[in-house]
Order: sequence, then C-alpha cells, then structure tokens
Amino acid sequence: MAKVTLFEDPHDSALATFLMQVFITLVVCKVLAKILSYIRQPQVIGQIIAGIIFGPSILGQLSGWTEAIWPASSLPIFQLVANLGLIFFMFYLGLELDLQQIKKSWKTTIPIVSASIIFPVGIGCAVALWFWDMNTGINTSKIAFILFVGKCRNK
Repeated sequence: MAKVTLFEDPHDSALATFLMQVFITLVVCKVLAKILSYIRQPQVIGQIIAGIIFGPSILGQLSGWTEAIWPASSLPIFQLVANLGLIFFMFYLGLELDLQQIKKSWKTTIPIVSASIIFPVGIGCAVALWFWDMNTGINTSKIAFILFVGKCRNK
C-alpha cells in the first residue's frame, strides 16, 4: 500500500516553507518584544529590529540562511501576506484613533501637516526646474516633469 502524505517532499513544499517563515518571524518578534518590554519599548520596536535582522543588513549577508529560510520562490507569497498584514494593521490603528483628541489639537496639527507637504514638494519642484534643460526629451511636458519630480521628492 502506498503511503499517503500531505506533501510529496517536505523540503520542497511551498506551504511548509511559508509556515516556517511565519513561525520564525513570529518567534523572533515576540522574543525581541519581550526583551524590549523591560526597557518600556512598544512591540513595534521589536518588530522593526526583527525586520532589520532578517533583512539584507545582517542575516541577508549569509547566503546559506537566505537560500534555506527565504528562497526566492517563496518571497512573492510571503510579501503578499506581509502586505495584507500591514493593511490590516493600519486599519486597526485607524480604529484606535481618538477623534476627540484630534479635534482638540487641529489648530497646531493642520499647519504642521501642511508645511510637511508644501515644503518638500516645493523643493522638489525647484530641483525639477534646475534639471529641466539637461534631463528631458523633446516631447516632455514641463508641467508634468515638475509635478512628477516634486511628488517624488515628497515620497
């Protein structure tokens, strides 16, 4: 009788790889959050540090680690789930907003938010005017180029 298994080769399963990645990520984030809680830091700081550790700066330098735990074939699904998680997290933060507090502080908030948008876009537009002559083609709209560079500068 043939042996029935969930996966043909457990080392070649996309689901097993994904679950391993999620498990490792959650464990490292929880451990770092617990360590950082002793110095009164929020969980998100542990998550940021975990991202730095897993990224190209630290563990990304180890080719064996990257190929074994984060193979290129598994990254699209992991990134999709990570982005969905980020969307849900941002939605949750929006639900936690205290609108009464925002209404109380709008007189100081509006000028700060406006300045944080207007000044970078203005600097980007000034840079675009400076680069206009040397970096544009014949059919490029000057207004479109200025707005594009101004918006890119604001990102």
